[in-house]
Amino acid sequence: MALVTHELVPLGDKGRWQEALEHIPHAPAHTHDHVLAFQASSPDPHVLYVCRNGLGEVEAACPLAIREDSAPDVYTPYGFGGFASRRSLPWFAAEWGRFAEGRGWVTSYIAMNPLLDNDLGFPQAVTKHAQDLFILDLRPDLESIKRAMSRSRRAALARWDQAPSTITWEKSRVLDFVRQEAAAHFARRSAVSTYSFRDETWELLLASPTVMAVAVTQKNGLSACCIVGMTEGSADYLFGIPRPGGERHAAPLLWEAIKALRATGVQTLNLGGGIRADDGVGEFKRRFGARGVPMTTLQLVHDRERYARLSAESETVPEVGRTFFPSYRMKVR
Repeated sequence: MALVTHELVPLGDKGRWQEALEHIPHAPAHTHDHVLAFQASSPDPHVLYVCRNGLGEVEAACPLAIREDSAPDVYTPYGFGGFASRRSLPWFAAEWGRFAEGRGWVTSYIAMNPLLDNDLGFPQAVTKHAQDLFILDLRPDLESIKRAMSRSRRAALARWDQAPSTITWEKSRVLDFVRQEAAAHFARRSAVSTYSFRDETWELLLASPTVMAVAVTQKNGLSACCIVGMTEGSADYLFGIPRPGGERHAAPLLWEAIKALRATGVQTLNLGGGIRADDGVGEFKRRFGARGVPMTTLQLVHDRERYARLSAESETVPEVGRTFFPSYRMKVR
């Protein structure tokens, strides 16, 4: 393999971050605005890893969160990011391993976006199936998209189209709503601490021109909202947040977002996955006619001696392929 270089671009250098993504396919979770917003709710600094070839061309990029404590390691921040590359790179896994070892990282945990999952040379032994994501093709016309939905979903959207509620696209109103309702909504869903977002995250997210938000408005204020992140050609369904009683608006709001996304030229909408296998969240997305696509994670150990020692100290099993990786973090943090 010809000489390659590696760099970590800080969030403070937005221009360099955007330049690195300019010539490779990427998802909303790779964008500067997205990572900046979720950095605001994380204790760990976020950067963009960039690999360039000898000509200075970007070969691969990945947002990373870096734990800088006595057992430094890295993981992918919130969202569907992972390694994005402009082609298959069978040599990349070895390069990544050398770079990570040189940085002194014990492990790296990379959640891969299945829409960007080129062959990067990682062996099957370090790859774990995490869940299925539901991907909706927005290239057909709206009637064709609707025909692919479940019968109950089509009926619900037909009723909405005949007698729609009043909606708003004003992100300032959506911001006020999520500040008031998001924490209670996630608590009702027994969501993990990952969803404990600070107000600054919502402020930065909804200030971004790459984020679209729509909400149902009623006499007593908003009752539910839908938030979507966009990049060229693709979009991610980020959040659907109702207040109690507003859950019935989730599907119609997503339908309004779908119509708006198509109008902007977006071709693919990643609806995300369920919380658990075959749960109601996943079924809600499947009924839109979305296809299930396996999402994988890379669980990589760069310093086996330290990894084994940390696992022993935390009384956890040092195995790749566990649900929680690295396992020693269950007690270290």
